Amino acid sequence: MKEYSVGDLSFCVTLARGDQPAVAEYHSRVQPLALFYIENADGVDIANPENGYWQVIYVFCRHSANQCSLVGYSTLFNFAAPFHQPTPGNILRVCQVLVLPLYQRQGHGRRMLSTVYDYAHGHYSKILPKQQQSDDIVQVNVEDPAPGYTRMRNRVDYERYHGDIATLKLKPSASLSKAKAVELAGAWKITPAQVHIVHQLDQFRKTDFSTDDSSKSFRLLVKRRLNQVHQEDLSAHNSKEAKQAALQALYTQQLSEYKSIVKSIEASH
Repeated sequence: MKEYSVGDLSFCVTLARGDQPAVAEYHSRVQPLALFYIENADGVDIANPENGYWQVIYVFCRHSANQCSLVGYSTLFNFAAPFHQPTPGNILRVCQVLVLPLYQRQGHGRRMLSTVYDYAHGHYSKILPKQQQSDDIVQVNVEDPAPGYTRMRNRVDYERYHGDIATLKLKPSASLSKAKAVELAGAWKITPAQVHIVHQLDQFRKTDFSTDDSSKSFRLLVKRRLNQVHQEDLSAHNSKEAKQAALQALYTQQLSEYKSIVKSIEASH
C-alpha cells in the first residue's frame, strides 16, 4: 500500500484479508510472537468470518528486492453497525497491535494507525481489489488499548484533525457540544470520545497556565469529561471528598499525558 524510510532502512505497509488461505497460514505462524510481547494476548482465527471479517496490516523491512522481514502488524475486525449515528455502515476495529522490539520507538505504530485512517477514508481505493474497498466504513475504533497505545492514538488523532478543530474558532476552554462531537466523529471516522480528546489537546496548547482563570477554565473542561468517562468508578467512592480526590488524580494524569503528547509533537518538528 505504501513505503517509507526510517534512517537508512526502507519499510513497506501491506493490507491483507484474513479469509485468504495464504494470509491465514502466514498469520498463524507470526501470531504466537504476540504471546511474548503483549500482556493477555489471545490467538485469533482471522479466517473465521463470523459476524464480520478480519484484515491485517503488516509492516515489513525491505532488505533487498527479494528479501523482507516482519516489523509488526495490526489486526483489524470489520463488522456491520446498522444503528451507528449519524450514518450506519461498517466499523473497523483495531484489535491486536505488535511492533517487534528491534523496531520499537521508530514511529511504526503511528504509521500503521495512520494507514488505517487513510484506508477508512478511501485513500487506497485505486490500488486495492474490490473485496477490500472501504466505502462503507463509518468509524475506526480500538479494542481495549494499552496506555502507551492510547497516548500514541491521541497524538495521531490530534495531528490529523486539530486543524479542523481550529476552524471552529472556539473561545479558550469552551466546551464542544455533543452534537458537534458526533458530527465531527462522522466526518473524521473516529469516536466522539476521541473528538473531545483532540479538542482538549487543542485547548491545552492555547491555555495560559500562568493565569488562574485560564488554568481553572481548562481544568473544569477536562474534569467534566473525565467525570462522565469514569462515572461508575467515581460513584463508588463513599464521600464527596474521596470522589473529588480521585477526580483530581485523573486530571493530573490526563494533564501529564497532554504535556507528553505536545512535547513529542514539538520535538518532531
